[in-house]
Amino acid sequence: MLRRSKLKCVGASLAAAMVLAASISVAGGKAQGQAEPARESAPPAMADLYPSMDVELSAPPPLAVAAGTQCDTNGNIYLLYASSSIEAFLAKIRGGQPFNLPLRKISIDSKSVVLYVVGPFQDYGWFASRAFYVTPNGVVYNLAEACKGAPGPGVHQTCAWLVTRFNDDGKVDSVERLRPPREELLMPSKFGAFPDGNLVVVGQMRDETGDASHSTLFAGLFNRGGAFLRELALAQDVGPARAVTPTPDENPAAGTPGHGPSDSAKRTGERQAWIRLNKALSEGRIFGAPDGTVYLLRGGSPQKLDVLSSDGSVVPKPDITQPREGLTTISTGLSALGQIVVYYAPAETSNDSNRNPVIAVVDPETGKVTSTYNIPPKAGVPACVTRRGEFLFTRQSKSGLLEVVGYTPLH
Repeated sequence: MLRRSKLKCVGASLAAAMVLAASISVAGGKAQGQAEPARESAPPAMADLYPSMDVELSAPPPLAVAAGTQCDTNGNIYLLYASSSIEAFLAKIRGGQPFNLPLRKISIDSKSVVLYVVGPFQDYGWFASRAFYVTPNGVVYNLAEACKGAPGPGVHQTCAWLVTRFNDDGKVDSVERLRPPREELLMPSKFGAFPDGNLVVVGQMRDETGDASHSTLFAGLFNRGGAFLRELALAQDVGPARAVTPTPDENPAAGTPGHGPSDSAKRTGERQAWIRLNKALSEGRIFGAPDGTVYLLRGGSPQKLDVLSSDGSVVPKPDITQPREGLTTISTGLSALGQIVVYYAPAETSNDSNRNPVIAVVDPETGKVTSTYNIPPKAGVPACVTRRGEFLFTRQSKSGLLEVVGYTPLH
């Protein structure tokens, strides 16, 4: 059964992602073994970027863009956005309307745009897109939640998680239902696809009571038909198992000696653990590599990086430290040289006076940030880095259409 609290949690995180990405576009002009730990060192000095190209396309403008823009190795950009105002989008979220914006594939060379429309699904009257994924060679997938009827207060619907695979022309190739363990307790956050069709799904698994604050990190491997194969062994560094509560010896007020911490201290610890887990997932990203592996970057400070394979193996990489405090990840990807490119924006909760979004280029084998760049004012929403080292952004053109602009470190 689907609980209303689940929908509120997922819907709120999607809305936050849209607001954050939109703020960059609009307000940017205003302001197999254990990995070795990354060496602590000062990040390289911020470098500036300079305009190098701009291409206008006959498509509606990206006024509110979902965080997590993806690209393929041919330089195509995959963007989930609303062409209406952010206020109109948030009104839909508050009204409980499903999140079903079309995904757009933007091809700069041909100046063409392909739409990938999710649903409707047979036997399900209500559905909401939760995440999308694009393989390095351009195969598009979508993960949607579908229910027999529209959810509401006191209404429990039979729901399912459906994975849609698309053809190059945007038409549906196949739809498969995920069959995870304890399906009614799983809250997927993101997913990836391997060349053989296997899928990895990452999210939260609640306990039997359905209490979100008791969630644990879940990463499951599924075959292309949606059957559950195994759970992946990620480091369980978030969730209630790691909740730290003071013991009576450390804090006499926490409880009576010999009886453990008080209920209040336990609840505080569980809440803090849930916040860390939610941050790890909501600010995390999944992206593919040309060798067929999938990178999982979790949010937090520092950020955890794992490389996942289709057989379920997990190779942990060194932690990544953001260029400065108060940043949150918007998009990630790999450069032609195999370096991780992370686009950061200032978090809404940050008190840092420096509100400029930045780009960090990271060596995945060491976790070291090798170069950093200031994102230019009014550049738009970060998209990709080309084989030539050109950083691409999307924004609204002067004529009110979709525009792709490029910047390079070369003046």
